[in-house]
Amino acid sequence: MFFDRTTTNVAKSQIGFIDALVLPAFSLIVNVLPNLNHILTDLQANKANWTTLFNEYDDKKNDKNPFEPERLRWTGQISPQDNDSW
Repeated sequence: MFFDRTTTNVAKSQIGFIDALVLPAFSLIVNVLPNLNHILTDLQANKANWTTLFNEYDDKKNDKNPFEPERLRWTGQISPQDNDSW
């Protein structure tokens, strides 16, 4: 069900992935290596960012062309076609 763009809210599925797998794993790592505590701060910021996208993904999944929201598309200087030259 998570692979169907017409029914999945990607932002919500990412939050579930963070809560179920990533956060518990990194919490254990930080218990062993306390100097990596900044990773948990970054992870919480990442989770907060996905939370702001809930409504945007709900709107997109109701579109006839349910691709990623425009602001999430590749915006770098290198185009995907440049990968062939690497």
